[in-house]
Amino acid sequence: MKIYKSFITFICLGVLFSFTQSTPKFTSEAKNIEEMRKLITVSLSTNSKRYANNENMFFNATDLMHDKGEKETPKYPASQCESQPSYMYYGLVIAFDRKNAYWNDGSFFRNDEFKNNFKNIAGKDPIKEIKKMKSGAEFRFFNGDALENAMDKLLPQTNDQLQNIPYQKIYDITLKDYFAESCEIIKIALQDRKLFNKLSADYLKKAMKNEGFDGQNYTYDCVEKIFKQEIQKKCLPNKAEMRILGMLMRRQCDGSLKNVLNSLKKVLQRFDNATFEKYKNAF
Repeated sequence: MKIYKSFITFICLGVLFSFTQSTPKFTSEAKNIEEMRKLITVSLSTNSKRYANNENMFFNATDLMHDKGEKETPKYPASQCESQPSYMYYGLVIAFDRKNAYWNDGSFFRNDEFKNNFKNIAGKDPIKEIKKMKSGAEFRFFNGDALENAMDKLLPQTNDQLQNIPYQKIYDITLKDYFAESCEIIKIALQDRKLFNKLSADYLKKAMKNEGFDGQNYTYDCVEKIFKQEIQKKCLPNKAEMRILGMLMRRQCDGSLKNVLNSLKKVLQRFDNATFEKYKNAF
């Protein structure tokens, strides 16, 4: 099983898109925090016009196109409901690695451009260590401090703007419902912390020692042990419990879970205080 499709980036970094009050033109390579905020914003939170929630709100982002033959079109902020976390993850990586990461998992976290752009913001490499699983696949141990530091640097204020669109309005359209429902799943997943810790430890042990270990199948079994009844979802896609639980267990394994949850709370406290108050003591 490939571990690179981690839900970590949706929860912790997927919300790093940011807005500034100036509106300089996008560049093909992000050289500073301001430009990276713009790249992440448009790469993560938009779709073409047919998916737009509000066709009066759009970003001029022609320079973000990877395919030079692609028709120029504005990008509209759109709800990410029903989107798979992996697509948000790709969007984030594409923003950090403008040259090589277009749906190319081999370059994720390895390419010098990605590392340099991330380290320029966070001061540290996002990967702490890479271990080989018995199957030969990689288990990537994230640097929790680096992830949280990147969030602190890139998270804007609610009234900051990108091309005259307030960040708060963009958040409300794109991720507010997604995050609220995610919090409910996280709360349930961590209610029995002893069970969660045991399942996480077994995940790592089996991944390192069993050649036939399948992380996805293992996580499915864990979902049945933790979630006693189906969660009603209006926004999250199918199998969201499995995807979120898998992320939580892997981040427990590499020690970055605390940083991930801290980062989520920072987003909620700033942009959705009602949800923050509801879950601030739940995890």
